[in-house]
Amino acid sequence: MSQSEIENFRQRLKNKGIDLKALHIVSFQCTQNSKAFRIKERWNQAMSHSESKFVKPLLLLDEIGLAEHSKHSPLKVLHHLLENPKILFIGLSNWPLDAAKMNRVIVHQIPNNLDADLKAIGEAIYKTKYTSLKQGDIDMLVDVFKELNKQISKQKLPLCKENWLGRRDFYALIRHYMHKPVPRESFQGIMRNLGGYRDPQFQKCLAEALEKVFRKSAKEISALMSDWGSLKCVEMNLQDKDCRHCMLVCEKPYSWQLLLDHNLLSCEDAVFLFESKFASDTATMTSYDHLHKVINCMQVGKKVVLYKLKSIHECLYDMLNQRYSTDSSKIALSQKNLNVSLLSPKKIWRIQLHHTLNNLANLFLICLSFVVFTKREKAFFGRFERQHISYIGSLSPSDFEKVDIFKKYLCNRYGLFRKKELPELFCGFNDDTIPSAILHILLQQGNRDNEDIKQDETEQLLELFYPLCHPAKIVGLTMCSPPRNVNYTDRSFGTFEQVLDTAKKNSKKEMLLILTCDLEYNSFQRKWNSKRIRDYMKVSHLEKDVTNFFESSMMDMLVLQYQHKTDDLTQFFQIKCILESAHSLYWNKSNNKKPAKKKLVVLIVHNVMGQKDPFPIIFSHIPRLSEFAFIFSLNIHVHIPKSFFFLCLCLNQMQRLIRRAFFYLEFPSSLIPSLELKVDLVPTEIQDLMVERLKLVLKKNIPINYFINKIKQEAEQTMKRQNESQPSFFQTYQIT
Repeated sequence: MSQSEIENFRQRLKNKGIDLKALHIVSFQCTQNSKAFRIKERWNQAMSHSESKFVKPLLLLDEIGLAEHSKHSPLKVLHHLLENPKILFIGLSNWPLDAAKMNRVIVHQIPNNLDADLKAIGEAIYKTKYTSLKQGDIDMLVDVFKELNKQISKQKLPLCKENWLGRRDFYALIRHYMHKPVPRESFQGIMRNLGGYRDPQFQKCLAEALEKVFRKSAKEISALMSDWGSLKCVEMNLQDKDCRHCMLVCEKPYSWQLLLDHNLLSCEDAVFLFESKFASDTATMTSYDHLHKVINCMQVGKKVVLYKLKSIHECLYDMLNQRYSTDSSKIALSQKNLNVSLLSPKKIWRIQLHHTLNNLANLFLICLSFVVFTKREKAFFGRFERQHISYIGSLSPSDFEKVDIFKKYLCNRYGLFRKKELPELFCGFNDDTIPSAILHILLQQGNRDNEDIKQDETEQLLELFYPLCHPAKIVGLTMCSPPRNVNYTDRSFGTFEQVLDTAKKNSKKEMLLILTCDLEYNSFQRKWNSKRIRDYMKVSHLEKDVTNFFESSMMDMLVLQYQHKTDDLTQFFQIKCILESAHSLYWNKSNNKKPAKKKLVVLIVHNVMGQKDPFPIIFSHIPRLSEFAFIFSLNIHVHIPKSFFFLCLCLNQMQRLIRRAFFYLEFPSSLIPSLELKVDLVPTEIQDLMVERLKLVLKKNIPINYFINKIKQEAEQTMKRQNESQPSFFQTYQIT
């Protein structure tokens, strides 16, 4: 019984001469991180009203089942409190608790009668004066929901798919069509509230349910469903002021960037908050700062992006769970739960989006975490419109066919026998690389149907991939036997300086992202005055340096080096958002009267050679950090000419010589240098390249010949020692 119904019931009793005290409810929202002292505080708060003559205190623990799974065991405090309680107590749970707690209270279990509940809800909505829905339309929606549940049970889908639907989805479905076109005309409400899971098996169940209820062909149903893709549903959710918030379920950590690509979100109108990976940002004060920023954004109606902020979920859940508050300007702000789980037995990413219900401002909260979906969190899960998004899923069927075609074209273009060789040629290549490239080109074209543009799509795709080729793989393809029948002599690889010169021309449009497998050299850091991300202890220090760079009239280039070691992209996205926000703010301030000075931002991402999860190559359209380049070595200053690849025939022999040389340096007594080391076998071009790299390591005032002579002298002395007769053991270690 709702609180309003309790008041009505009390009034009816009063009319009959039975006067009951008014209920004073002290509520507590339980979470999986609840602690015992918080429950005891609420109990004492309710007890403070126990002697009142006007009210009867009631302690209400909402979602008490979640607290049972807390590692702090907070419900044990109820054992002695419920022995002789002086206040009323109610605990709401979606599943039974353990016997130690249930034996202390009266258990009332509500039966799960889906058909009767749906019918009662439909009849209640039909009787209201706030809808134009007909009884037939309501019955049709009830049948769709029942048939979909039946299809899911019939197909025996995994638990994660079964838990996708709940009662709240049906409530939201009916609510959507109360003031919008009926389902015969539009499937918007169905796809937003029921069809967000884009798994083919789940979509098949939904299509069969719609075919049976609406009595239309499979082709007609498919056409109506295809009109409402995931991103379209998210866009309509953001425009709808009377609906649930939206949660985006992403299988990859970068899929949420689609919001930026499609202008659903931008760095200019949103505040980005991350679970910081900087060494000194793990303190409790950082969590408090995040909470204050969320509250401030709620007051002004600004969008907030929360990325893996699990540390503040408990506070956010208590603060935002289905309650409304009013700020000083009397603007109603919706406050919703953020601690929502996922939908798969494996680790899947999830994002939650929220906005306010008023027409003046939007609150937009996004949360991404690694929680595994369980049944006990289904109640949270059902409070959102859920949409599964991916780069592949954002493409139309015709564009999706281009993915495999271009993948084969890349293999033929570079002489690859298998598609599995593409990650070797492009370090960071993944299943979403080509879809993101196609989407990048489509967004640049503005989705215009122009035959000239379509004919040039392949060349545009090649231009995106050309700077990302790994030189070592190109050399390997040149050396392979039998030859790949591909001419590699037209390839050349620019140096860091050449890539910078090209990027400076477009510094207003975008920043430069350089991928490399090279190390973080101190010599490179000194020359370019670069800064390493791992040297920053707090994210505020990085923000300060970025701000100073854009405000300074003396600096025109900022070079940052980031080491990518795991598949966790949290810190990268944090850096990316800081740079993009500052870059956008700087150029937006410029005008015709006072044009801004050109400033170039370069972010170098260092991959670990041969790592399992290299930095993923994803092409973005709207984010400004979108200019990609791969540089094999940051310290090469000599341009590698095209003729370099004519010399690859001798690389096998050269590699053997180098291995022997290093083996000799490690075990000098096991080899005869005069027989193993030879000269004049390395081409002149390779010798020059090796000398250039040696100069970077050696001091400038010491000539190269000095070290060569040193090596020769050491080799001669070693040979001389080997030829001399060695003393016996007793001669060397005689006892004196």
